[in-house]
Amino acid sequence: MLKNNGGFALMMALLSLLLVSIIGVTGLNIVTTNLQTTQADESLNLAEKSANAGILRAVDEVNKTGICTDQQLQGNLGNAQYTANINRSGRICFIKSEGKSGNAKAIKTSIIQSFYGLGLYTVRGNVNANLSGSTVRLSGCDTTVTPTCFLPAFIASGAVNTTLQSRQCSQDSQSAGLYGNPAIYPNVIFNDLIPLFFNVDCFNTHSSQNCGLGLLQVFENEYGRNPDITYANDVNKNYDMRFNNGWGIPTLNRNNIPSSLPLTNPTVPVDATCTTTTTITTLDLSNQFTSCNYIIIPTTGTNNLTISGNGLRGGTQRVRIYDQRNGGTRTVSTNTQNFILDIRTSGRSLTINSGANNFIVYNNGSTSITNSSNFYAFTSASTTITGDGNNNSSNNFVLYNTGTTTYQSLNNGKVKDFKHRSTNNVILNNNVVLENGTIIIAQNDTNDINNLNNPATSLNLISNGTFTMRNMNLFVRSMRFADNTVVNIFDSLIYLYTYACPNCSRASSDSSLNACATDNRWCGWVGNASGARFAINLGRGPNNEQWPVLIISNNTTLHTESLPGTAYIWGAFVGQDVTYLRWIGAPAQSFRGFLIRNFPPNLSLNINIGGNFTLEFRKSLIDQLSSKYWFFRKIDCIQDDMNPLTQKVQTGMSAY
Repeated sequence: MLKNNGGFALMMALLSLLLVSIIGVTGLNIVTTNLQTTQADESLNLAEKSANAGILRAVDEVNKTGICTDQQLQGNLGNAQYTANINRSGRICFIKSEGKSGNAKAIKTSIIQSFYGLGLYTVRGNVNANLSGSTVRLSGCDTTVTPTCFLPAFIASGAVNTTLQSRQCSQDSQSAGLYGNPAIYPNVIFNDLIPLFFNVDCFNTHSSQNCGLGLLQVFENEYGRNPDITYANDVNKNYDMRFNNGWGIPTLNRNNIPSSLPLTNPTVPVDATCTTTTTITTLDLSNQFTSCNYIIIPTTGTNNLTISGNGLRGGTQRVRIYDQRNGGTRTVSTNTQNFILDIRTSGRSLTINSGANNFIVYNNGSTSITNSSNFYAFTSASTTITGDGNNNSSNNFVLYNTGTTTYQSLNNGKVKDFKHRSTNNVILNNNVVLENGTIIIAQNDTNDINNLNNPATSLNLISNGTFTMRNMNLFVRSMRFADNTVVNIFDSLIYLYTYACPNCSRASSDSSLNACATDNRWCGWVGNASGARFAINLGRGPNNEQWPVLIISNNTTLHTESLPGTAYIWGAFVGQDVTYLRWIGAPAQSFRGFLIRNFPPNLSLNINIGGNFTLEFRKSLIDQLSSKYWFFRKIDCIQDDMNPLTQKVQTGMSAY
């Protein structure tokens, strides 16, 4: 019997066809997946290479300009694209590069140092520098550390021409020449040198756009405040000094007498039991008027008066003396303490002798204070502060005055630990020693700033002889030195603003230079007389100690003529805008630290260094500055050659 198997055969054929189809589709899917995987891998590879290209371009940009600025770079690598973002924190650049190809994305990050923005001699401006001479030495090599710490000797945003041979630090034999890794770095594009060397965003917030913190505003906070007083017209209440203008000129709040201490001039009370006789000549605070919180001296008195004793009342209150006499002198005896002397008539002299302590004095006549401590003095005529005798000093005081002030040391005495705010000249007598103080000489307020257009303005620090300063902060219009003297300033900050006045040009390359040459009253520092010789010893101790100074000159030329010996400036010199160091007949100049010239970028600047000039790098000295002044940047020691490989500190990648 025959069987009919047609249906089975058909079913088998269909199953076979299905199997073949499944195998075919599977194979096709495998091929497609493999192709897609290959394409994705290729896209990812291109995205990664593109991200790498963005990193390298950003590194090249930092190397080319010498400083990293917040910016975004975009470009293509074949069909792939990259976007590199550069952000700065100090001298550290953070780079994030994102590469894209198709749907693939790769992100790489890197941290590098904008090393070439920082040099031993760093200059912004349209610079043409000429370095020559067999006695010229610029070395960015600190061989006192192991291995050698180095930076470029000369960096400029312009051409650097030299007949001196440039050498690496390994070739530095302490002789003349240019040394660094590299020794010279020309044609660097600088935006602003101030953020490179300081922990701030600009020099002055009132003259810069988009500046969060200015160097001058730091000075307000650090040196211009007095926590013991308040001012009614000041939002922050206790600023003595303000840089509240675009010129970088300090102003004082002197027009408002502080009110948070018992310093104002109240109405004289009427109280017969606390009023002296008209003929009084001695006032013993320990034994007279002991139940009175104030003592009234009548206007009709004309005798000379001597005050002595302890004026403490009720355990904590100082007795207040209202001196209304029209004649006679005032003398405060040795060791008198705890009093407020309020002299209500003009032109009366006051002498305060050694040991006076914890007092406040108002006087618009001449005032002399010797070896006294813990006092406030408000004076409007000539004032003399004296330290007399070994281990003796006038100390721990605050002086506000509108007349001239003279500081003097007798028999090795000192004046120390003080704050002084003045609207007139300050005079330093021969051999005076000032320590741990702040002197601010400025106009009362912004309404008086136009007075600075006159070079005869009396806002200067004037020496009558050799003087020594240690750990001082000076904000003065200019410094004028006596002939044949020595200027010793150590561990100190100096701010000069002679040619920063409203009518003083910043638009000409030689404006401050010509002004100083024409009239030396426009010089930031100069001899008192024409051709006066003075020795400069700034930052170098008597036994070659490093006691560095920080000098900031605002649009001002410093003039030094016919020095009797080598001029020493150890620390950091910062020139803002049109600033020059002018030397005439100087035998030799020894710089150790940094020379920073933030010249206007649109102006031409010719620099000529031709002989007897030494500028050396010492990391330990810069460390001293950054330790003393938090706003001065710490220098990281560079001990590897500068290239993108050694610059990369961290690199990471993300892909998806």
